[in-house]
Amino acid sequence: MDPEELQEVGLFLLLGIIWVMLMGTNAGEYKGIIDIMLIVLFVAGVSLIAYGMLLMRRTGKLMKGGKDLREGE
Repeated sequence: MDPEELQEVGLFLLLGIIWVMLMGTNAGEYKGIIDIMLIVLFVAGVSLIAYGMLLMRRTGKLMKGGKDLREGE
């Protein structure tokens, strides 16, 4: 997976937090499990976005549509 795809997956995980919160409003006895799911989704989403940014910085490429956006290339 390229870094942009990693960041998109991370964003979907962060959007999943909203879904779990909506699901958890009427969870009742499963409140502890919902809290654990929220923490796991948040950590996974943020770490995937950060890892994608790190890969983009390490390769030195800012790709958009297959073109290198750096000057002079």
